[in-house]
Amino acid sequence: MLRKGVSKTSNPEISYDAATLSKYINRQGRIIPRIYTKLSAKDQRKVAKKIKTLRQMALLPYTIAEQNEQAKETKRKT
Repeated sequence: MLRKGVSKTSNPEISYDAATLSKYINRQGRIIPRIYTKLSAKDQRKVAKKIKTLRQMALLPYTIAEQNEQAKETKRKT
């Protein structure tokens, strides 16, 4: 049986900083579930909403694989 996680802090301040929110995204670009992030349901919803907002503003990519392919292409050209 899985136990529900307890929030790491009672009231985490999560900013719109892409570097801060990138730790809540896996290598495939998906939002990490609440079981693994140990956030409360309310905080997980806030994180998900902020990540989706950043994606629409083009501050976070929808998929991380695109970045890896672009990096490989630039290395091939040089």
